[in-house]
Amino acid sequence: LDELLRFAERLTPDMRCSILLADLSAGVLRSGAAPSLPLAYTAAIDRLPMTEGVGSCGTAAARRETVIVSDIARSPLWRDYTDLAREHGLGACWSVPLMDSRGALIGTCAMYYAQPRAPTAAEFDLIHITGNLATMVIQRHRDAEEVRASEARYRRLATDLQLARADLQAILDNVPARITLWDAASINCFANRAAVAQFGVTASEIVGKHLQEVIGKQRY
Repeated sequence: LDELLRFAERLTPDMRCSILLADLSAGVLRSGAAPSLPLAYTAAIDRLPMTEGVGSCGTAAARRETVIVSDIARSPLWRDYTDLAREHGLGACWSVPLMDSRGALIGTCAMYYAQPRAPTAAEFDLIHITGNLATMVIQRHRDAEEVRASEARYRRLATDLQLARADLQAILDNVPARITLWDAASINCFANRAAVAQFGVTASEIVGKHLQEVIGKQRY
């Protein structure tokens, strides 16, 4: 995200960009990337409420639409943040919401200028293009995280199943009756200790084998 914003900033040298990431459970925007903004400013807007009237980004997140503030000092959306913006030399801020492929808000992308001004047509296009690219980066990262989490859950499940199978085997091995399980194709899926002894084979010689292999062609 930092590299993406640096590239956008090189196209318009007077501009500084930021990306905030949506924390929907908390209803706030968290700092994501802002390579050219002061650290004190990005720290101050971390956990920005996603609410109407909370700057350009909080309002864009609440409305789910682009918000153009050409003059921060005069904007009612910035009434609680005017001093903060003035302290860090910010005069204008335009923000677009970032929506994933399912239509869920995942963040905002903002462009700041030192002087009050409205975007040109090219700049309006640039903020939306940058926002779309940021959305792709964020979603790809989150999809990868979901895959890793799913793989971890699968590994835990596989381990739990192995333990459960071992426990079941131990229980059934102590049952005095002979117990076997065969699928529709007559392939053995399970045999307890009594059944293995009856067939005169080891567990590895019966599990996964066809019934004919276990009892012989003549008896089959």
